[in-house]
Amino acid sequence: MSTRVALITAYNDKGELLLGRRNDNDKWTVPGGHLDEGEAPADGARRELKEETGLDPDTISPVTTFVTKTGLNIFVFSAFVTGTPHGRDDPDGECEEWKFYPTDSLPKKLHGPKGDENVLEQLFARNDILTKAEPQQSEHAELDEHGQRFKTGHPVTVNFVRNTQSSPKAPPGDPYQQRIEPHGRYMTHRPDVVSPLPKGWEGGSVQFKNPLVIPFNPSNEGRYDSTSWKARLANTHGVTGRALSQRLASLGHDGIVTIGSHKGRPETSEIVDLTSFHKLVVKAESVLGKAVLDPSLGYKFDVRHNNLGASGSYTTVKVRPPKPLYAGHEVASAEFYHHPDGESLVPNSVWVSDDHQGQGIASAMYSQAEDHTQKTIIPSTNQTPAGQSLWAGNAAAPQFGA
Repeated sequence: MSTRVALITAYNDKGELLLGRRNDNDKWTVPGGHLDEGEAPADGARRELKEETGLDPDTISPVTTFVTKTGLNIFVFSAFVTGTPHGRDDPDGECEEWKFYPTDSLPKKLHGPKGDENVLEQLFARNDILTKAEPQQSEHAELDEHGQRFKTGHPVTVNFVRNTQSSPKAPPGDPYQQRIEPHGRYMTHRPDVVSPLPKGWEGGSVQFKNPLVIPFNPSNEGRYDSTSWKARLANTHGVTGRALSQRLASLGHDGIVTIGSHKGRPETSEIVDLTSFHKLVVKAESVLGKAVLDPSLGYKFDVRHNNLGASGSYTTVKVRPPKPLYAGHEVASAEFYHHPDGESLVPNSVWVSDDHQGQGIASAMYSQAEDHTQKTIIPSTNQTPAGQSLWAGNAAAPQFGA
């Protein structure tokens, strides 16, 4: 089973990076530590930052994830903090001294876990890490609207209305960036949902425990261009559509709230409910006791391998239904990181649409990944205990066809 670790690059209002001097080896490190079992990465990042430095982040957001050569599954977050850091309340007592450094003059002696001693050096060498100091403060937005506080990481209840009809195919030029937008339930915030609603519309409420709250477009208000919220998220995470939703969910976010303006007044704009993705990431589907996928059903599997260089490799499996409703229609997907031992795969996320569950598709994707890579699945905390037992070899693994 892979070990999950959160690392936090925390910045002050000068754009300086927070580092702590370890008591055991006099080397410098960023706040972070092991995630508890079942703990969302974003929640663990906040907890570790508070425990080790005494600081609560004003804002915190995911930057990247990667697997080290020893198999640590690293979740990197960027945070903006205020106040004076200290290590007085750290239960592990690892660092007594915390200090902010300009990013162009970091100390040379950096700490890394055994077997991954150079992990911080490799991380800081990436252009997308230390450039987060300034944009980090402007990327997030805050708003009090209709009695609700919208802020990244702040639980909030959204009273919504939404159009339940299928979105039309993106017109030429994709003016609304539908081809790159994250998947999920799109909605708008309304203080009072008036009934009856027009045909094809529904109202209700949804609670986000850890929303990502960002400007709609900080450069060109209301426009879908290279600085819109959809483009920024796609560029930051390197994926689009359903994969982008899965990536955000795997980093702890269960919703996206964008803040725009109307007649000069700030207001919530597009809101995306990611709770279904978040639930599936936290607890992937087990197929024990369920039907084995029948090859005659006609599901099509697309298996692809991606090399991230020094950060490792990962394999994705996507499933198309027998009768797709549109080009690129997918009903399931899974992502696996390649373990540094060269023989194993670490599940990162698994998703199967509601109307295609119970047929063994989740485990079929696992089998496809094993068959194509000739590597063995390592049981993951993303799985149920029964699923972990199945893929640990402690239960009979059914055979699946493609």
